[in-house]
Amino acid sequence: MGSLINAVTLGRTRPRQSISTIGAVLIACSSFAAVSQQDGRSLFQSNRAELAIAGVHRLGGFVYSTVRCPTLSRQNELSRRAAPTAAVRQMLESHVAAQLSCTECTPTVQRAAAAVGLSCLERSIAFQGLETVCDEVEGSEFVVVRCIPAAKLDALRMDRDQVMQCVLARADKGAISVPEAMVLLELCPDASPLLPKVRGIAVAAFSSAYGSGIGLTVRGAWTNEEKTVPADALELWTLSASNAVARGNSLSDALAPIGPAFFASRDLEERFAFLGHRMHDPNAIAALAKSLTDDGWLRAAEVMSAKLLPLAVVRDHHGFKLSPDLRAKIASTPIVTLLLLTAGQANVALTTGAESQLLIDGRAAFDRKELAHLLRAATLLQQSIASEPQIEAMVLLGATLLALDDPALALPICTAAFRAVPAHRYAGINLLRALRALELKDEARAILPNVRRDSGSHLSKWGIDQLALIETWIDPKSLPVPAAP
Repeated sequence: MGSLINAVTLGRTRPRQSISTIGAVLIACSSFAAVSQQDGRSLFQSNRAELAIAGVHRLGGFVYSTVRCPTLSRQNELSRRAAPTAAVRQMLESHVAAQLSCTECTPTVQRAAAAVGLSCLERSIAFQGLETVCDEVEGSEFVVVRCIPAAKLDALRMDRDQVMQCVLARADKGAISVPEAMVLLELCPDASPLLPKVRGIAVAAFSSAYGSGIGLTVRGAWTNEEKTVPADALELWTLSASNAVARGNSLSDALAPIGPAFFASRDLEERFAFLGHRMHDPNAIAALAKSLTDDGWLRAAEVMSAKLLPLAVVRDHHGFKLSPDLRAKIASTPIVTLLLLTAGQANVALTTGAESQLLIDGRAAFDRKELAHLLRAATLLQQSIASEPQIEAMVLLGATLLALDDPALALPICTAAFRAVPAHRYAGINLLRALRALELKDEARAILPNVRRDSGSHLSKWGIDQLALIETWIDPKSLPVPAAP
């Protein structure tokens, strides 16, 4: 199972900006104030040992930002060229972080929040009094120190409320990045009336970046408002079904949650993407929530684990008339995978209307009854529901799988068909037949009154006979007592 994540092209699911690079600002350094240059430079020379340490320092009414990089390679030479801008960025991020007052946040969240806050400043910032007071080699390192009067830096304001309003304004204009959404979620106060909106913005950003399974998992739903499932949300489930069943494994093994050990070497983005393409996998949810919690993204972890839907327990029974490849193809058809995961209870839309040619040809093959034709019917009907899940195709596929002695694969299909059209003359009978083949007597006993009520008046003679057989199986009639001699 370790190769499953490779099936998802993470490049298409990564956010447009990562936490490490968000908030790049074009710094325009102009109008140097000569009045302060000598004071800042002299103060640096007098306190060089302290101010040459990498980081941001305040001293004597000035702010110093020091960047150090090795001198050993051409790559480091490139770093030296970028060092003056990096020093200004470091200064600004430190300034924004102090205004955010996010003392309860972990260092990871603080850095991300400062980067987002920095991105909310004007795209071009003109500093008066900014100067380079050191640009030289010291041992095996380049040392670059930039200085600005503290009053000039302090004039730039970007506190927690301003960052929130900035990101909310961006969200109103269009999609925002995952780091922006995570920072917005973390900065929003518990009692804020904006919190529900912020949660929705964050989930939309996660889903857009990493897959539709994120939003469905958070909503506690298997389908969207149109009762359909975005293909990406089931992508890794269908891959499991395809690979495992084709190898001869059971449906139970194929659709079990991924083992927790799988996530040990996966980073946060990979865990997001995995759940985005394998919605409702409980181990994927737990792994993502743990990673978020460990990094201090407590709100995001809470959102991701708010609603947990149980997966159905698949009871397999394979009659071996289907080849592993054909069985895998049917099981990995997205709507069938979904129905297996939910025991046929997913609220999916099954269509009516003009029958497709695949359905017409499938019915003709089914009516011939011989094994080869039944296998052809299964193939055609799989193609039919993969293209459009019509109710008649679902009913007929369930009946075909029963004829091929595969009630485990048929059961969720029959269940969905009966839930969609209870009055259908075959749907309820097929459901009871599947339950009988799997020896699920209690479940059949529970559903029997509904079949009698909803489809009893529509049954053919064959259906009436089948219902009688099932009723006898559920509650066998007592044998007559022999007469006394």
